[in-house]
Amino acid sequence: MGHSAAYEHAMARASEKGAAAIGVVYGISDNFAIWQGLGGAGEGGPGQQRPITTPGFFMGFQDGKVIRDLIGAGESVKLHMKLTVELRDGLSSSNVWGTLPGTTDENIIVIAHQDGYYEAALDNASGQSVMVALLDYFSQIPKEQRRRSITFVATAGHHVGSPGTKWMHDHRDTVLAKTVLMINCEHVSVSDTKYWNGALRKANIVAPRRWWIYGSERLFDTVLKSYATFGVGLIADMDPNASGDMGIVAKDMPSIQIIRSPVTKHTDDDKPEWVPAAGLEAVARSFARIIDDVNRMDKKELEPIARTSTAQR
Repeated sequence: MGHSAAYEHAMARASEKGAAAIGVVYGISDNFAIWQGLGGAGEGGPGQQRPITTPGFFMGFQDGKVIRDLIGAGESVKLHMKLTVELRDGLSSSNVWGTLPGTTDENIIVIAHQDGYYEAALDNASGQSVMVALLDYFSQIPKEQRRRSITFVATAGHHVGSPGTKWMHDHRDTVLAKTVLMINCEHVSVSDTKYWNGALRKANIVAPRRWWIYGSERLFDTVLKSYATFGVGLIADMDPNASGDMGIVAKDMPSIQIIRSPVTKHTDDDKPEWVPAAGLEAVARSFARIIDDVNRMDKKELEPIARTSTAQR
């Protein structure tokens, strides 16, 4: 995810100076296999993205340290790099929609992206599991007791620009016209870590999440109260923008998300043992409570107001 080679423009400078290839050492002691593009949102910071077309790769810290130490010792170091790319034509992916009908023409949308790297336990099986739990729970409530329809969307292409939610944004005047709330289920539960003395150590607690709320004062308080009730840990201040699949649609209607992007994300260590069941349960219960509470409010009661702190009034 975010890293100094992007923030400090090291990759961009190497590309501009004609590098034949760019290798980036992942500065965490574990020797992860990593997927990460050289360009992207982190390069240059928001609004200052620098496209990089130079071939490149990320490597784990232990492998990178060997190369770094040889260079530092004055050794003559030569790297032989082979890049194999396979392009396939005719492939497609689709959003998967499912709707539990309610008793009015308004709806709540729950989204979770369906693509991922390696085992993708956190990113995004964790979000998918919470979405399916909500579907299972609300499907057992009789239709006549559901004020609004609940639409569940497994979105496609998250890692290639989120065309699934972009389509919703592009058609917001029709697709989202009756949507009173969107909930994004994306990397919702991961073990906390401590990087100490050159080692990444796993904690026995769920890592606090970054969070986003776009809506009224009443929605703001309802969401934070639900998180507190079920023990969903949060970073103190709200993110300035929504991220992930929520990013492009976040202000098209009231919206909420919690998200965590740890160092194991996009690595071959994104495995089930990093995803605490207690964290999944807490998030699913919170979102279910929020949906119940929102269904007691009229659409106009959910409209946005600016606020950026967890402090209660």
